[in-house]
Amino acid sequence: MGNHLSSSSSVSVDIFLNELNPPITKEGVLGKGRFLRTLKCFNDEGLLVCKIYVKEGPMGKDAEKEEEAIKALKNLADKLKPDTITNVYPFQEFLTTDSASFMSRQYFHYNLHDRFSARPFLTNIDKLWLTYQLIKGVEKCHENEMYHGDIKTENVMLTNWNWLYLTDFAPYKPDFIPEDNPADFSYFFDSSAKRKCYIAPERFQTGDTTNLKLSIEDRLKMDVFSLGCTIAELWMEGDPLFTYSELLSYKKGTWSPTERITQNVSDKQIQDIIMQFISLERDSRPKLQHFLKNS
Repeated sequence: MGNHLSSSSSVSVDIFLNELNPPITKEGVLGKGRFLRTLKCFNDEGLLVCKIYVKEGPMGKDAEKEEEAIKALKNLADKLKPDTITNVYPFQEFLTTDSASFMSRQYFHYNLHDRFSARPFLTNIDKLWLTYQLIKGVEKCHENEMYHGDIKTENVMLTNWNWLYLTDFAPYKPDFIPEDNPADFSYFFDSSAKRKCYIAPERFQTGDTTNLKLSIEDRLKMDVFSLGCTIAELWMEGDPLFTYSELLSYKKGTWSPTERITQNVSDKQIQDIIMQFISLERDSRPKLQHFLKNS
């Protein structure tokens, strides 16, 4: 699960599903992701979301990265169990074969992005309830020193009664993205192919990033930025807060989302929360444990 651009999208995933025991049957394809193939599947227990990473050629260092990724995801599953921690739903099952790696979780009918266009439309009371649950879910992750890595509306699932779950944790995705090469962003993060970008600006770097190291606190603050963007989209009826080019302009100080937020987010307190969360200064973003206690 390294940073090379794979051509695996040309390979039929049905071949790899046939390797599983007990068998899983594909019902359809979800999203347009290139790094991982996302499928709606079913087995004897019901509907599943299955993500597949197809291995190609000699793995080398990629084998080490893949092993680290699976270890991190299993650690998340152990620490963030849905039956004990509300509002989170990590991948539950993992399997690696010679040709592919698989991870699966329960299927949800809606993600937050899809919910914007479904009736009945969300009221402000609904949005406040979802905002609270989303912050609470991320706060519970951070309380356990677990970070998500790719918070966006497509990775937030909803039940029919507006119970929210943060899913599809991505500690395996690269910490840093080349600022001058959009290919890596598209490959790893643009699963909707809409150029929406909620990655913390400090993750975009120029030059060699080999020696750049992140602490767990750094990673949690990056999550807070993405959380702020996701809350903004919730209150702006599905319109993205940043596109890829706008986020880079924001990083450089040549563009600001302030006017977009004040004109499209009706609740002044939510406006203030969003602005705190998306601060360019990483250390100015609040710790969620303290934020919830003081709010």
